[in-house]
This record gives sequence, C-alpha cells and structure tokens, in this order.
Amino acid sequence: MITNRVGQQEAIEQECFLCILDPQPCTLKKLEGYIIDAREVRSEGEMVPFITINVGTELAALTLTRYYRSLIQALVDLGPDLHKRKLKLRVYHLPPAIRTTENKGRLVHHYRANAYTLAILEPDTVLNITDLSHAEYCSRQYLLHRLVSSPPSAAAIRGNLVHHSFKELLKEHGGSRPVSDHADGEGESPLSTLSHYFEQALERSSIDLALANVSPDEIRVDVVPHLESLATWFQKQYATLWDMPAATMHGQDTEVDEQKNENGVRAETFLLAPEIGLRGRLDLFWKQTGRQRLLELKTGGAKGDLPNAAHRWQVQGYHALLAVRRDSKMKKALATLLYSGTPGEAVDFGIPFTIKQFQRVNENRNILVLSHVTGMPPAPPGPSRCTKCAMLDQCTQVSSLLNWQPPELDTQTNGNVGAQLIAPSQRTDSNVRGHNESRPPIVQPQDRLFFAKYYKLLHLEGRESELQQALLWKTTVKERIERGSAIDNIQPLEMPEQTEQDEWEQTFLCVNTSELRQGDEVLLSDGDPITGEVVTGTIIGISAEQVRIWTRELIAHPRLIDRYNNSIVNVRTLQNLIRWLQANTHLRELVVGNLRPRFDSTPIAPRADFNVEQNLAVERAMQMHDYLLIHGPPGTGKTSVVAWMVLCRITC
Repeated sequence: MITNRVGQQEAIEQECFLCILDPQPCTLKKLEGYIIDAREVRSEGEMVPFITINVGTELAALTLTRYYRSLIQALVDLGPDLHKRKLKLRVYHLPPAIRTTENKGRLVHHYRANAYTLAILEPDTVLNITDLSHAEYCSRQYLLHRLVSSPPSAAAIRGNLVHHSFKELLKEHGGSRPVSDHADGEGESPLSTLSHYFEQALERSSIDLALANVSPDEIRVDVVPHLESLATWFQKQYATLWDMPAATMHGQDTEVDEQKNENGVRAETFLLAPEIGLRGRLDLFWKQTGRQRLLELKTGGAKGDLPNAAHRWQVQGYHALLAVRRDSKMKKALATLLYSGTPGEAVDFGIPFTIKQFQRVNENRNILVLSHVTGMPPAPPGPSRCTKCAMLDQCTQVSSLLNWQPPELDTQTNGNVGAQLIAPSQRTDSNVRGHNESRPPIVQPQDRLFFAKYYKLLHLEGRESELQQALLWKTTVKERIERGSAIDNIQPLEMPEQTEQDEWEQTFLCVNTSELRQGDEVLLSDGDPITGEVVTGTIIGISAEQVRIWTRELIAHPRLIDRYNNSIVNVRTLQNLIRWLQANTHLRELVVGNLRPRFDSTPIAPRADFNVEQNLAVERAMQMHDYLLIHGPPGTGKTSVVAWMVLCRITC
C-alpha cells in the first residue's frame, strides 16, 4: 500500500504521459529520491537491476527491467559511497507496491517495474538529442565532444545551406500552394524554389566560406546534386506529404475541424522535456488535426547501410520528446529520416517508435548523464572498438591529462596505433598529440595540473548553470519575475520584421523589472516555456518599457520571455583548454604564472581628456609584449580606452 507521504511527491496533477502508451494505467505516476544503493540481484534464474532510493522519511526499493543493467553497473563502478553522491532518480509509471517492509524504523516500499516504467537519472540535467547520436559508437565520446571543437568545414556549410533551402521549400509549399514540374507552370517547380533560397543563403555565407577556405563555386557544385535529389523526392511525395492518415484513438475517429488543410510547418522547432532530461531542435515539424509529423534531413554521404544507427538515435530521441508532450487525443507522430546524398532522388525511411525505443533512448541518456555529472567517462569499450575509434587520439590525450582509464588497443592487429598509448607511469613527462596538430605539443607537469584544475572548475561552473536553468520548470512565472529572469505580459509593438537570413526580429511593449540584458539567450513562449509553444531567441535591445528579440521562427501568441541558460559559453571554454595545449611554451608559462608579462619603457604621450589611470592603461598597452589585463567597474571608460589603444596601434 502506498502511503500519503510518498504519493504527495506528485506536485502537478496531470495525465501520465506513459499511460497513453501503456494499455494498463499506472498506480503511482511519479516517484523521486536520492540513490542510496544499486546492485544486480538474481531473480528467477537471471540477474536483474535493483536500486534503492531515499524518498524522505521512507525508502523505495525498485526492481527494474533489463534496460537499466548498464546504469546499475556504472553506478556500482563509482564505489561503495554511492549514497554520498546525492544522485537523484525519478521514476514514472509504477504498478502497485508488491509489499512494504521495515528497515531500521523506516518503511520500505517494494516495486517491480513493468516494460513501461521509466527511470530518469538526474532529470534536471537536460541533454541535447544530438548528444545521443554523437556517443552512439562509444559513450566516452560524449565528454570528448565537449572538449574537442569541430573546425569550420565545407560539409558543415553545405549541410546548413541545404537544410535552409529545404526548410523554405516546405514552408512555401505547405499544402496551400500548387507545385509543378516546370517553373512556368501553375506553380513554381521545387527545384526552382530550392535553388532560389540556396543562392540567397550562399550570398550571406561569405564569412563562413572564408573561414573554411572554400569558394562559392565549390559549394555550389557540391550542393546542386542534393537540391536535385530533394526536388525529385518532393515532387513525388507532395500529395501524401500533407495528407497524413486521419488519427484515431481508442477506436474513435478524431474530429476534423475547419483547420484540416491548414498545415502549420515549423523549422528548427525547439522542444524542452525536463520530465525526461532531454531537449532538441527538430529540423521540420508540422501538425494537422489530431496528427503530427517530424522530418530529419541528413546531407552527409549516404553510404553503407541506411538508415545510419546514429541518425536513428537522433530521430528516436525526437520521438521521445514528442511522446512526453503528446496530447492524449493526438496520434503518435510519424517520423521520416531523409537522405539527400543519394543520386537522383533523396531516400526516406520511416522510423517507428515503441516503448522499446523509448527505453533505449533513456538507457543511453542515463549513461551519458552519469558521465556529465561526475565529469568521468565510463570504462573503454574494449580493444576492438577503441582501435577503430575516430576519436582515439583525443581520447588518449585527454585520458592522460585527466587520469582517466586509457583506451584499450589491439596491439596484435595494429602495433603502430598501440604505440600512441601513454603509459600511466610516463604521464608526467610524455608528449600528447594536440587536436589537428601535425606535431604533438610538449606537455609539462604544470600543464597537466593547470588542465585538470580548470577542467574541474569549469565542470562545477557548468553544474551551477544547470541548477539555474532548472528554475525554469521548478518555479512559477511570478517567482521568476521576482528573481529578475523573466518578463511577463509582453505586447507586440509592431509586426515582426523578417531579416535577410529569413529569421525574425520583434519588438514588444513591457514592464521590465528584470535583470535581462542585451545579448542574453531567452525563450519566447505563449506563457508556458515547457508545455506551450516556444522558440529560442536573443535579446538585441532592451529598456524599461520595450524589448526587441531575434528568433529563428515565430509563434502565434508570444506572452512571456524567460532567460535560457544554455551551455555554449561553458563548452567553448572547455574547448579552449585543449587549444591552450597547442599554444607555444612561452605563452603557456605566462598563463600558469611561471613567467611575468614583459613590457618595455617606450614613452607614450598622455591624452588630455583621460585621467591618470586611463592614460596609464594606454601606456602599458603600447609597451606590452605579451598581454595586459584592464579592469574597471561600469562607467570608468574602458571602451574609450580600448578604442584609443586600437587607434594608437594602427597609427604608430
């Protein structure tokens, strides 16, 4: 029997999102507590995962399904003091307790999970869906991707341009405009539409092209086959693309209203599901009455067995997000994985979704989250996978720097690769290979100490930022306004303005008492950024009475602005740790404090309208040989001083 104290954990009474999938309704919608024990036990001749959580004054002992064996093994690997780590577990959709016992004066409720029971580790740690696909080959790659940046490339630019063109094609022909084979027919041909938007986007991509050292003609030659294959696919699929089968639920036809043929197409649709600790941005998403559909476009080389396993992970993750957000009257979303790199015509694959896929997505997420919150990767997967891993060099390097268990190599099949491994006894004076460097930098003991110290500090900073982000769904709008992180009751001042990049800028009237500033990342929503309509954006202007926001897409009824603490800055700083190892020895010695910055004694004429400190800053800037740090509170003239420094440098 479930006590009131345990049952009271359900703060928000709502329909269990898993009851929509499971024919048998649950007894306990949600149970949450801190893990105090995890192990595998033998039951009916097989090993099953078993976990105990502290839910306050009582305990819950849970026998889970096989999908949680990998999580239990990873928790056991953390050592005997698991209870001290304060790892939170949230469990959804539980059957009745099979029995209640007592342990040291505390009641223990025993549950046996069914196939639909979902256990979420650290749910307030929200991972991106792409994290799941990045770590498909090996879970260690999740932390490595956070440390190692991806340089600009022609493939990335091609992907962005093709995505943009296809998105605009679907929006323009969203079931309401005719489509023809020829540009002079009743409607514009799909290829003409794609080409039009591609050329517009290409013209705006000059900086990206320059950074990747790629010419517009090279990109054009690369992109045209993708546009042609997408145009052929769209021409053939157009009739059925917008006419999805009518949805039924429990044998009842879904009511078809006047909006049946008004297909709302949204690109870059942002979904946030803190219930399961996931977020994502769908390439393309559209709804009809009682039905919804998502499409994920892949523009890379369409070689080997399709669909790619990592791409499947991504689409299954989006399925999971939509399952949490699905209305009980809404049929399960149709999902299409589309490859534009196939010659002649793009190839599509329908990706079904069942509770088995939901559990596998959550299984993978839990393992990555455990790495995320501890800052430590799981054990290497073994020689056969390590030896073939595309991130072997980076894994070897970072494992040495942070004293992780190094990758295991098959020296019998590849002796040269095995020679790259850094032995633990040599870690204080060995060379490690820098990312994308032909020569490995010399890494000294103090470099390792510096790297490990700041990796730990950045990890703590990232965790604190996640706690602040969780306030978005753990506090009310009123509380967020009082904290200075939200603006409510905004009113559009004018019609949204479309930018040259086909994005949007909007100005709203408001009573702004927040601490939001220009440049802050925000969520613009209809009043509920979690379950309502929402889009990410950036504040480009703000005052006490108005706020102007840039967004990728529009929403119908914008009402609320919330600060959105994403991890971009934290991840970029982590990646700078790796870049720091590639710097010359003199600069690294300066950074760790072993050398003092150098200055000469060249006299610099003072500026009459600057005070003593401002003139001193300019003088030292002109005399420096390494670096200069200028510090000053707001209003002390830093901007003016820096502008004068630049002018002096140019004219001297």
